[in-house]
Amino acid sequence: MASDKCRRYSPSWGRYWEVRDLVTVHAKGVQASSIVFTEKVREWCKLPYPMPKPDHPRGCPNYGKKPLCPPTAPYRADILVKFKNFKIVHAVFDFKRYKELVRESHPAWSDRQVENVLYWQSAVKKVLKDRVFGDHRHIDNDRVVLGAGSGFDNCQSMESAGIDVFATLKNNDIPIEHRPENIVTLVSLVAWNDPVPGKNVQPSLFDFAAKSPAPVL
Repeated sequence: MASDKCRRYSPSWGRYWEVRDLVTVHAKGVQASSIVFTEKVREWCKLPYPMPKPDHPRGCPNYGKKPLCPPTAPYRADILVKFKNFKIVHAVFDFKRYKELVRESHPAWSDRQVENVLYWQSAVKKVLKDRVFGDHRHIDNDRVVLGAGSGFDNCQSMESAGIDVFATLKNNDIPIEHRPENIVTLVSLVAWNDPVPGKNVQPSLFDFAAKSPAPVL
């Protein structure tokens, strides 16, 4: 199955492909006033969801168990006061094309099998993490990174911090589908303060937009 390290040949595309070939990463500076915090977002983790197997009728199994998940993880509306600069970094996955390519290799699969997040989500998330962290490991401590769900290098997720991701992206004209059919959007938020004049600061992840080969909005 296609993953970050697995390439398959597509007759219709005429080439080998992997999940990362269907991902583009964008970065956009945003205003603090456009970032929507609400406590109710943290309650959404308890809503039932069907995929991947096994089904989770009581919501995310990590809720109340992992330190980066609610209710243990803190509500972080304080970042709107503590930081002056904000950037949304988001990966856009061509979900429609992915499903077409998977069906070429597995024509007997059900829609649920084709769309199962176990086959593509970690690869998309890795592309996003590489963009945020990959080439700029020496970063100033006066910043915070909120990741896209779990597995984001020990970062609290935007949702666990209390950010309404859908409302925040809508405020910033960033496309996202509530029930993905054509694209899947994974999002990270970076907040930081400008360096103190005269302070010797190493190159940081906030320089990546000018250096990464991926498209930038």
